[in-house]
Amino acid sequence: MPPDAPKATCPSPTSPSLPSLRTSIFPPRLTLVTLRPYVTPRNVFFASLLLVIIVSGAILFMCLVGMITFSDKHVKDQWIEITSQILNSCFTLNALLLFPERTVDLWLLCRGVYGRHGPSARKLEDRHTPWCRVVVADSNAPPPLPRTTLVSIILLQNLNGWFQVPMAVSMWVWANDYTHRPAWLVASSLVASFLCGFAGGIWPAVISYKMKKRGVDVEMDVDEITVEKGAVVHADSGRTLVGDEEGAKLGAS
Repeated sequence: MPPDAPKATCPSPTSPSLPSLRTSIFPPRLTLVTLRPYVTPRNVFFASLLLVIIVSGAILFMCLVGMITFSDKHVKDQWIEITSQILNSCFTLNALLLFPERTVDLWLLCRGVYGRHGPSARKLEDRHTPWCRVVVADSNAPPPLPRTTLVSIILLQNLNGWFQVPMAVSMWVWANDYTHRPAWLVASSLVASFLCGFAGGIWPAVISYKMKKRGVDVEMDVDEITVEKGAVVHADSGRTLVGDEEGAKLGAS
């Protein structure tokens, strides 16, 4: 070996090692341990309901576009009606399950924001953290969510279930005489319900994403809320309810 050649050295057992490629780049494996927090009765039920909707919707689509052939038109109409009734039942069940929770949100919105009731406003915020910011903490925090945005989201989520009612009624009233069922009523109710549900679900997600991107701290202490000068104001930090000009100025300062 030449005298100037570097000597090969082995890494010291105490030297820091490179991070594992599996843990630093790739997410952890999906195992029963990592999935256990998400395997709740509620999630399992809605996942099963979603599976039924996907399968029934796929069968309905294939019947409508002719991917499945039938012996005569009557048999095809029967398959279309059965899959449509299954989808309608799934959508109606989902709306009924969400109806109490969304009705409570609407009540808290009317009482807390428009009725100037501090505990109701705070409860509405706690139910929809982080996107729902009914009160603003201090001058370093962002202003509260605009009243029109908050009202629009809550109304869209409620309209998603309300538009399901005329569709369900028309599907069940004309179940034995589906040829005379008003197609315009089913189509308009279905489209309106889907649009309201989509907008009412995506809008809060976009707000939460923007808040997370800006690094907004959504954890706020819970203290008493009092009424001062016609606005619901936090007792210690001066949090003001959404929609008040004073609160918007406070958050923007």
